[in-house]
Amino acid sequence: ESGSVFREVASRSKAVSSALSKLSEPMGKAEDQLRQMPLRQLLTEVSGFFSDDSNSSSHGDLSAVVNNIDSLEAEISLMATRLRTAAAACTIVSKSLPPKLNFVIQPLMESVRIEADEKYQ
Repeated sequence: ESGSVFREVASRSKAVSSALSKLSEPMGKAEDQLRQMPLRQLLTEVSGFFSDDSNSSSHGDLSAVVNNIDSLEAEISLMATRLRTAAAACTIVSKSLPPKLNFVIQPLMESVRIEADEKYQ
């Protein structure tokens, strides 16, 4: 199941990468510069660029780019939570608990709090 999530994230990443390639020149920024920005900053930059009506008509659908970026951010956050939870579960199963249990308990509690899929709770 994790493999399908990784493939979906890879697919969406390629779509965002393609969009960034097309936007770098009109935005006046290097493609690498756009790729290295944190997602929220990138979203702000792209939104600012498209807020000018002359840009929005010539460069496709902003909402698709914004949705891809937001979706990627959510998927990455969810995958990080699942990874931390799996590592905590492995620590418990292996019976090699650390002296301080915060690193084990916090991911498990976070997973119970935010995870919609019962399998991962």
